[in-house]
Amino acid sequence: MKKLFLSTVVVLSAIAFLAMFSPTAIAAEPEKPGLVKELTSLLKADKALEEEFNLNEAKVPRLEQRNKDLEWTAGVVKKEIEKWNAADARLKTEVDNYKSDVWNHNGRCDREFILPDEQSAYDACQRSKAALDSRQAKLKGDIQFHKEQRDSVQEMIDTQREQVQILQQDINEYNRHRQELIDAGLKIQARISEILPLLSACDRAIAAYDASPNPMLDGTLERMKAECGGRMFDGNKVE
Repeated sequence: MKKLFLSTVVVLSAIAFLAMFSPTAIAAEPEKPGLVKELTSLLKADKALEEEFNLNEAKVPRLEQRNKDLEWTAGVVKKEIEKWNAADARLKTEVDNYKSDVWNHNGRCDREFILPDEQSAYDACQRSKAALDSRQAKLKGDIQFHKEQRDSVQEMIDTQREQVQILQQDINEYNRHRQELIDAGLKIQARISEILPLLSACDRAIAAYDASPNPMLDGTLERMKAECGGRMFDGNKVE
């Protein structure tokens, strides 16, 4: 990722400029230059932003790992849903078969038997009823267990959905703060881009002043006042 903040070139340029404001360069200006002071503050703010940006970026591996974990658990939940649906289909078939057998049983046995002539038919119906009663008891247990399994799977689904929502909120917060830091960094860079040409102009004016044999006559003094005066100092304009 490209560095979002100022390069060391800017820092070195600022240090070099600070060195230019020595007593030998402008003895009449003992106060620290205003724009240099502002630049120093901007560089400190820029460094703080960079540190905060790096802290925010350090969240990325954890967010990615959480996303991978949720993808894995989503697969587990999907299998549990498929497993429950398959069991539900089997249970539905068993219930349908039971209802069909009850209907057939009632068709054969829901009547009065003439005993002892129909003793064997009566005994067969009794055995059929006992078998159906046993199946009914088992189906009731299976249906209750199936319902409990459904509640368990639904809880897994709800937990998964909640964790996905929490992760998305954390990702949104990461992105929001990241953009906030980028915007603040761009604002600082824009201001530094305004300051550096002014510092460079003053730098050149000082160099011309130092090189001039007669700065009061050739205009280099006035130029230095113009370039390094009221704009550059905290209320200490060269007069």
